[in-house]
Amino acid sequence: MEESLKLEKEEVNKLANGLWNTWNEIKQLRKDNHFAASNVNLKVYKHKNEHANEEDYFFDNAPSNPGDTKDDGETPLGRPERNRRRDINNLEVECWLLINGMRVKNTRKYKVKWPDCYTEIFEQF
Repeated sequence: MEESLKLEKEEVNKLANGLWNTWNEIKQLRKDNHFAASNVNLKVYKHKNEHANEEDYFFDNAPSNPGDTKDDGETPLGRPERNRRRDINNLEVECWLLINGMRVKNTRKYKVKWPDCYTEIFEQF
């Protein structure tokens, strides 16, 4: 049982390190490709497990609402990024019901939600 638990902990640590490394690779790619800001932060919390005299780490994939600065928190967003956000905020989508290639019904238009770029359509045909 002890050996099994130890192997599981090692596997979890391996996966956690892989997650952290992948997150840092994504951050570097975003920086290299001049992405301005992200709407997701990966936070890591340390927790002292007093019963086992160990430290555990917890990951939190926390959504954030990008502000008016780049990921560095200081540099203001450039005009292209501000224009992109404006365009997303103005974007509307609708669904069409097609039968044999003919449009027979459509929903009303719904705004795309910023910053996650999704919409919810609660209509039925």
